[in-house]
Amino acid sequence: MLMPSVCANILKISKEVVKITGEDSIKIYLDSNTLSGRTIERHFCRNCGSPIQKITPKFPDMTDVQMGLFDRIPKPEFEVFTDRKQTWEPENEWSIPQQYETVPGWASGN
Repeated sequence: MLMPSVCANILKISKEVVKITGEDSIKIYLDSNTLSGRTIERHFCRNCGSPIQKITPKFPDMTDVQMGLFDRIPKPEFEVFTDRKQTWEPENEWSIPQQYETVPGWASGN
């Protein structure tokens, strides 16, 4: 069952330092229905459907790894899409050093 979410906890990290095993269990979906219009790779577990990582053409040497894969999740360092924050969302209990209305580096029309 697919459920909507108002946030995503991801780790943007160099692809060089990430090793994901069990390639036979991974399904890749090419998603072109994105805000930028660029196609991104979404990697999922073929067995349970859990998201694993995504790779975008904007940052081809980086990967966005889903933090739910880890036992411990560090405190957030930045927040994006603050212009889409819902009025009913509570304020964070911690201070996030950097907040952006959109992804840093995106220009209009990208």
